Amino acid sequence: MSREVTFFKGKTMFLCWRAYGRQNSCLLCFSTTSLTTPKPQPNLCWFKLGRSHPYTSRADRSMYHAVSYGTMLHLQATATLEPSDLEAATRQIKHAVKVCLTKRRKGKFTDNFSKSTAKAKTAFYASYTEDEAHAELCYAESLLQWVFLAVLQDEKLVTLIKSSLKLRECYKCYRTCWKIYKNKKWADGPSRAAFECGVFMGVGAFNLLLSLLPSKVLSLLEIVGFSGKKDLGLQLLHEGRKIEHGVRDPLCALIILVYDLYATQMTDGDEISALEEARRILPSCMKKAPDSAFFLFLNGRLETLCGNFKLAREYFFKSIESQSDFVNFHHICYWELMWCHCVQAEWMDAMKYAERLTCESKWSHATYRYLMAAFIIQFLEEERRAATEGAGKTPPSSPISTDPREDADGGTLAKHAEDLLRSVPQMIQRIAGKSLPIEKFAMKKATRYFEQGNRLTLPGLELMYLWNGFKLISNKKELISKFLLTIEAKIQNLVTNKNSIVNFTDDFCMATLLKGVCLRCLKKNFQAKMCFTEVLMNEKAIRQDKYVLPFSEVELCQIAMHEGELDEAKRHLDKAWTYTKYSLEARLHFRLHSLTALLKEKKTSKLVCKSLEASPAGSWHNGLNQSEDGEDNPFNIQFDPKLDNMDDAPITLELDADK
Repeated sequence: MSREVTFFKGKTMFLCWRAYGRQNSCLLCFSTTSLTTPKPQPNLCWFKLGRSHPYTSRADRSMYHAVSYGTMLHLQATATLEPSDLEAATRQIKHAVKVCLTKRRKGKFTDNFSKSTAKAKTAFYASYTEDEAHAELCYAESLLQWVFLAVLQDEKLVTLIKSSLKLRECYKCYRTCWKIYKNKKWADGPSRAAFECGVFMGVGAFNLLLSLLPSKVLSLLEIVGFSGKKDLGLQLLHEGRKIEHGVRDPLCALIILVYDLYATQMTDGDEISALEEARRILPSCMKKAPDSAFFLFLNGRLETLCGNFKLAREYFFKSIESQSDFVNFHHICYWELMWCHCVQAEWMDAMKYAERLTCESKWSHATYRYLMAAFIIQFLEEERRAATEGAGKTPPSSPISTDPREDADGGTLAKHAEDLLRSVPQMIQRIAGKSLPIEKFAMKKATRYFEQGNRLTLPGLELMYLWNGFKLISNKKELISKFLLTIEAKIQNLVTNKNSIVNFTDDFCMATLLKGVCLRCLKKNFQAKMCFTEVLMNEKAIRQDKYVLPFSEVELCQIAMHEGELDEAKRHLDKAWTYTKYSLEARLHFRLHSLTALLKEKKTSKLVCKSLEASPAGSWHNGLNQSEDGEDNPFNIQFDPKLDNMDDAPITLELDADK
C-alpha cells in the first residue's frame, strides 16, 4: 500500500509502508513526482540507492529527500559500523543540514524584541511559513543524527563537546517547533499533519529518552536546560501514531513498541501494562505492513517475553525471510533466537546462533566468542552431571573443567571453548573511546578461566541472569526447577572441593545468587532471601565478582516491594546505589533508576506520573488542545485537568475524549 502526501510547491511524496517487504524490500520507501506526472515512479529500496539515482539527485535540493536519504545511510552505518559507511552517512547528514539551512528562517537581532510579550510571541511563531516550519523540523532531525554519528566515529574530547552543543541546539529547535505547532494557524492538510506528527515524534522521543537516564545524569542535564517526562513522551508518541498521512506515524509506533518490549523489560518498569499495550498496537501495524521485517520481529519479541518461544521463533524466521537487502537486521533476529534456546537450556542450539553471529556480525566478536564458550561449557557440565547421575555415581570431586579424554566427541568441544576464550582479549574494540561493558565482562571471565585452571562456574546461567533471561521463564516451573537442580549440584561440588578451588567465595556467591533467583521465581521468597543475604554476608571475601552484591540488594528490594515492606525495600535500594566499580554497573543503574521511581510511587500510594491512554480520534487533529501559549516548554509540561487554559496558567497538553 502507498499513501500520497502533497508537500511544497507541487511536489508529491509517496510513502510506502512496507517495512522490508518481500517485493520492495524496504523500510520506508520514498519516491517523488510532480503533480503533472501521470504515474508515480517505482518505490525505492533503502539500501540500493546509487549516487546516480533520481532519488539521490533530488536530495541535493529537497530537504525531505536529503534527510530521508541521510537517515537510510545512518541506519546502515550504525548497523555495520564500517568506517566507509559512517563517513558516507555523515557526509549526507551534513549535506541535509545545509539544505535545511537554505529554507530555515534566518535569525535576526530584532527577534528578541518581537517576543517581548505573550501576544508578540504568538504572532512571531504564527508568522512561520510552511517551508520554514518543516525546515526547522528537518534541521532538528538532521542535527540529532549528526551528533550520534560523530560520537561513534571520534572519541576526542573536542568532538564530544561539539556534539553536546549540537545536541543542545537540536533540543532548542524542537522547542521552537513545539511553539510553532501551538501558535501557527494553517489549513488542515497533509503538510500540517506531517509537521505535527514530526513534532510529536521528536519531542516525545526526547522526553522518553531523557526520562530513562539515571537520576544523577538527569540532574546534571537539567542544569543546562534539559528535562524529560516519560508519560508526556509516551502521550505525544501515541498522538503522533494516530495522525493519518503524518509520514512519521509508523516511526512513532515503532518507538513505542521498542520502549515497551525492550526498555521497560530492562528497567523493571510496568511490564504487564507494556506487554498489553504492545499487543494492542502490533495488530494494526501488521495490518498496514504484513511483511514488515520490523513488526514481524517485534511480534517475535512480544511472544518471547510472554514465554511462547515456539511462536516467537516462527516470527523471527518470518522476519529473516521477509527481506535480504539489510542483512544486519538478520543478526538481531539471530540474537533473539539465541536467547530463546538459552532460556530453555538448549545450549548447543544457542551456541550455533552465537557462532553465526561471530561469522557474520561485526558488532562485538569478543562478546559472541565468550557466549559460544559459555554455552559449550554449560552444556558439557550438564552432560557430565547427567551421565554420572545416570550411572549412579557421585559427581567428580575435582572442580577442574571437563577432561578432553572424557568427552564423547574426543575433546573437540572442550578444546574449542578453550580456543574461543583465549581469543576474547584480542577482540576487544572501542566505540566512542570506550570499551563495551559486556566486552569488559567477557574479557575478565576469559582471563579468569585460565587463572583458575580452565574452569568457570555456571557461565551460561550467569549470562542468562544478567540478560534478564529468568524473567522470561518465571512462570515455567519445570524449567526453573531444572536449573535449580543444576545450581544446587554445582554448589555442593564447590563446597566439597572448597580447599582446592581458586576464588571459591566468588564462585559460591554467584551460584548462591542464581539459586536465590530460581527460588524467587518459584515463589519461595523466604528461602530466596536467605540466599541473597548469604551473598551479602560474604562481601569482604569476594575478590572479583563484586557485581553479585548490588544485584543481591536489588533482588531483596524487589521481594520487599512485592511483600509491601516499602521501608525495607528502600534500605536495600539505597545500599545498592552505594556500590561502585563493578561489572555491568551502568546496566544495573537503569534498573535502580526505575525501581527508585516505582518505590516513590508506592510510598505515596498513587501514581505520580500516570501514562495517559490515547483517546480515540476521528481525525489526525481531533482532541488536541488549541489554546494559545506563553513561554511553554514541551519537555516540562505539567498535567492538571482542573486548570483552565489561560495565558497565566501552567501550560498543559490535554486530550479530550470523543463525545
